[in-house]
Amino acid sequence: MPTATLNRTSNSKITILGAIIAIIGAAGILRISTMLAFLLPQMAEGEFSFLSHQALFQIMWAVFAISLFITGISLIVSGAKNKKHDLVPGLTLYFLGASLMINGSLLFMYGHTLYAVVAILIGAIVTFLEWNTEVL
Repeated sequence: MPTATLNRTSNSKITILGAIIAIIGAAGILRISTMLAFLLPQMAEGEFSFLSHQALFQIMWAVFAISLFITGISLIVSGAKNKKHDLVPGLTLYFLGASLMINGSLLFMYGHTLYAVVAILIGAIVTFLEWNTEVL
C-alpha cells in the first residue's frame, strides 16, 4: 500500500510541474502573438530589411513558447497515465533547445552577452539531455 501512495505522489508532482510549464508556455504564446501581430504587417509593407532580425527573434521565442506549452501538456498526460519513461516527446525538447540557442546567438549579436550565454547554455543542456536519453 505505501508504494501506491508513493507513485500517486510522484505522478501528482509530474502533473503539477506540467501544469506550471503549460501555463508559462501559454502566457508566452499570448505575449509573442501580440508582438508578431505588430511586426508582420510592418514587414509586409516593405520594412523587411530593418525588422528581419527582430522578427526572427520573436518567431524563435514563439517556437520556444509553443515547445514549452507542448512539454507541459505532455507532462500532464504522462502524469495522468502513470508513465515512468518517455514523458516528453523528443522533438519538442529539440525545438525548445534549438530555439533557445538561436535566440542566444541573436542576443549575442545585440550585445547582451550574459543573457546570450545563459540562453545558449540552457538550450544546449536541454538538447543534450534529450539526446542523452535517446542514446542510453
